[in-house]
Amino acid sequence: MLARLILRHGYLLIFAGVALEGDATLATAAFLAHRGEFSLAYVIATAMVAATFGNEVVFWIFNGRGHAFADRLAAKDRRFARAEEWVRKRGGLLLFLSRFIIGFRTAIPAACAVSGMPAARFFFFNASGAIVWTLVFAYIGFAGTYEIRRLVREIRLHEVPIGAFLVFLLAGYVLIRGREKTPPSTDG
Repeated sequence: MLARLILRHGYLLIFAGVALEGDATLATAAFLAHRGEFSLAYVIATAMVAATFGNEVVFWIFNGRGHAFADRLAAKDRRFARAEEWVRKRGGLLLFLSRFIIGFRTAIPAACAVSGMPAARFFFFNASGAIVWTLVFAYIGFAGTYEIRRLVREIRLHEVPIGAFLVFLLAGYVLIRGREKTPPSTDG
């Protein structure tokens, strides 16, 4: 039932997942495309639009709001003023990379809006970053599937030597730890 629902409304769910969360949704959708459940081209197109849309929503929520608050904070705290200036100068680069910086996916678009970045400049860096991010994570999900399967096949082919090596390492570790814990003899 759930699988049928996902396959029936898959691209809509991909859109919502990428707009709200991103990485895991896109990698999973690309993995499913590798299995033939979705079209990789549609997954990529959906993800590019959704990633751009998600940041645009954040930008427009914060655009025009918070400028006075940010100015008051900058007047009180020089560190905040320096951070705000840094976003003004390097906001495009930060926005482009924001999807790759864990924990800042929403904060950077909001900071760009509050710092007064023009909407056209925001859109350019937002869409450019969305395209690169989508291609990277779609590749990870799609090609990663092949690489993981290949790695599993290789491990299966060499599982006895790998297992013996791991046992050897564990035995060496146990012996070394045992010698460290043995108190020196007091015979003398």
